[in-house]
Amino acid sequence: MASIPQVLIILSCIGLYFFLRRRRQKSHTTPLIGPPSKSLIFGLSKHLNSLDVDPGETIEQWAKEYGSVYKVPTVLGGAKIVVCDPRAVRDFYSKETWTYVGTPLGKRFIRRAFGRGLLWAEGESHRRQRKALTPAFSNAAIRRLTAVFYDSAYKLKSHWDAELVNHSDGLIIDVQTWMNHISIDSVGIAGFSHDFGSLDGKTSAVVTAFESLGSSKRSTIGTIKFLLSSVFPILNYIPTERSRMFTELRRSLIEIAGVLLERTRQAGVDDKSIIGLLIKAESTNGELHMSEEEVIAQMVWLQPLFDGDPLNFDLKKLLRTLTSWIQVTRQHQVRHVIFSSTVPNRVNTVFHGPTVSLTVRILLPLSLRQTPLTLIVTQWALIELSKQPEKQERLRKELLDVAGGTDPTWDQLTGSDYPYLDAVVHETLRLHPPLVETNRIATKDDILPLSSPLTTADGQIVTSIAISKGDNVSVPIRCINRAEAIWGPRAKEFLPERWIGFSEDENKQAGGGDDDDDVQVDWRKRNERDVKGAEGIPPTVREIQGHRHLLSFSDGPRTCLGKGFALAEFKAVLSVLIRNYSFSFDDPNTKIVMHRAVLPRPGVEGCGGAKVPMRVKRVE
Repeated sequence: MASIPQVLIILSCIGLYFFLRRRRQKSHTTPLIGPPSKSLIFGLSKHLNSLDVDPGETIEQWAKEYGSVYKVPTVLGGAKIVVCDPRAVRDFYSKETWTYVGTPLGKRFIRRAFGRGLLWAEGESHRRQRKALTPAFSNAAIRRLTAVFYDSAYKLKSHWDAELVNHSDGLIIDVQTWMNHISIDSVGIAGFSHDFGSLDGKTSAVVTAFESLGSSKRSTIGTIKFLLSSVFPILNYIPTERSRMFTELRRSLIEIAGVLLERTRQAGVDDKSIIGLLIKAESTNGELHMSEEEVIAQMVWLQPLFDGDPLNFDLKKLLRTLTSWIQVTRQHQVRHVIFSSTVPNRVNTVFHGPTVSLTVRILLPLSLRQTPLTLIVTQWALIELSKQPEKQERLRKELLDVAGGTDPTWDQLTGSDYPYLDAVVHETLRLHPPLVETNRIATKDDILPLSSPLTTADGQIVTSIAISKGDNVSVPIRCINRAEAIWGPRAKEFLPERWIGFSEDENKQAGGGDDDDDVQVDWRKRNERDVKGAEGIPPTVREIQGHRHLLSFSDGPRTCLGKGFALAEFKAVLSVLIRNYSFSFDDPNTKIVMHRAVLPRPGVEGCGGAKVPMRVKRVE
């Protein structure tokens, strides 16, 4: 055990380091104004994480008061730079994984929960992993998987039809639970040729773990631990219900991966699942294999620091391990490792080299991204359509009129045959993005250009802001997707009509063009363009890059790789449900609240948790 003087020396060095770093940042970073701190310890972090605060609305209000780029006080005197300016956002995302990387807190969370896969990697490691995964998410691959999405939707339909057979007025059904089952089964079949059977009521460790992601409640102690761990990483090793849940999820996924991988390998080239395509690619492309250097770097990671007890801290072992890790890293020139060493020993005996790499790079990121995205956004679509039955009926009419009411093909789902379906999908993604914000750390000094001049804290008017190495930079996705300064006075409304007439050519030019043609966005003034029907997208929206001028799938090198997978599943499932059922709330004043679990999702107020009970009736 470390002695008290040793601990004091370490704490003093850490304190001096943070003091000098913040001094340097203040001298290099553009001085920005921002909201005052509400707490000496938590700054405004606890306020933004409280259940009764909509972070998107709050961030937008601050942008109106302090400008398109401002600073927000965080834990123990720290600060983060909030970037709402479209041109600065565009430049920020273009430098992802190199100049701007995940925060230490975010990377620790991803590493412990899902391993060092694509979500964790940065720089060259991220580029290589993304290249390895790309063939499995190509248009040709997703086209073959469209039938899987329909199969899951029709399996749900058979269950609902059986329940509704003697109920002409419909039944109250918790839609959230069934959407969860669809997502899990679709990912299992499409990704690994494995049916988890959750729609049929089968239970497994994986199904239970995923369901717990949405049902677990955020505790006060857990929130405080989460906020303080950004400064005191040792707090991450204090076990909580949520950390145990993630450990169980990861253990379950890795254990089942052995069986799935072996079966997929035996299936050979005929297996068209995502993992089947990647195994085929791996056998013909040496770049997809994990290198010996990465194995060595992986083996000396921080696993030896805590001999089974997270509080049994050994200073000498820490220094020896860090020294060894640095030496190996320099020797082999390894900046990033691919997967985590915290896999149980009995699992390590099953997986070797490329097999482990595939397990962590594919199974965990895929399940994290695709499952909650489709689940959560489909729920929001049904909620919005239930509130506006005329829009629900318009979508149903289009689905029944085109091609005689048959299932849309993949070409139709991705083309222009169903414009209102496409509009509903993207309006839902705009209003209810799965991610609230992007938080990154600057790895070097940088300059972000602005689309509109900004007044700094010292009264100067600037057209760009200086970012210092180590600065915490945040892009508020939910705020930008819903901002009145960008989307007009009806930005908070569910208005699919705004997307009618949107062209793919316009989408390809999103955020492009000469700088002289850029449209300025003034956050202190509301964009007064009123969107009515086919008037479409305001000019200010063109400043935002990303899919359809949205940040729902992020942007730049970290644009969601499974975007096509998610959109195809979303459209396929929604088309089956709307053609066959009507959805409504018995109380027209039903209030929907955000249930902030591990994966934030909607819930009806008063129902206890993320539950969305709706009246579901068959469409005759």
